[in-house]
Amino acid sequence: QYISIFENFLSIHDSIDEYSGFAKFDSEKIINLILYIAEKTKGIFETKLNKILWYIDFLHFKEYAVSLTGSVYKHLPLGPVPDNYKWIIAAAEGEGLRGEEIIYDHDISGIKYGSTIHLEETYFTKEERNVIDFVINHFSRYTSKKITDASHNEDGYKETNSGDSIS
Repeated sequence: QYISIFENFLSIHDSIDEYSGFAKFDSEKIINLILYIAEKTKGIFETKLNKILWYIDFLHFKEYAVSLTGSVYKHLPLGPVPDNYKWIIAAAEGEGLRGEEIIYDHDISGIKYGSTIHLEETYFTKEERNVIDFVINHFSRYTSKKITDASHNEDGYKETNSGDSIS
């Protein structure tokens, strides 16, 4: 399994603190969350996917005082992203995530991800699914640019600098 290959690398954030949402990083959970999002959205661009992950973890923290995945998020120019997100995406690709480069808006391109597997909804608890589905539905009509702009207006992003971890 690809998850085990990347597990040691991805679990470098073993600290449980305000940056991990007081949860231990769970590589299996974030990979399955990505697959679930890709399936539920019937395809999602990389930029939007990263923002959806952030909103899910932060909303879950707001509601339950703990992050869903334990991922640390970094302040990058296009908004918050999970730390080591390229490794996380690579691990998810090994588990059934498929990316395709799409050219849109003339010569601008992006990677759109879909899932080749069906993740049983019972993988997540009812409370987790409520948060996940709420965020997916809330941002369903947002473009990558619109959700990026929204994330730039969040206090956690505004109060950090490029490359910083977001509390």
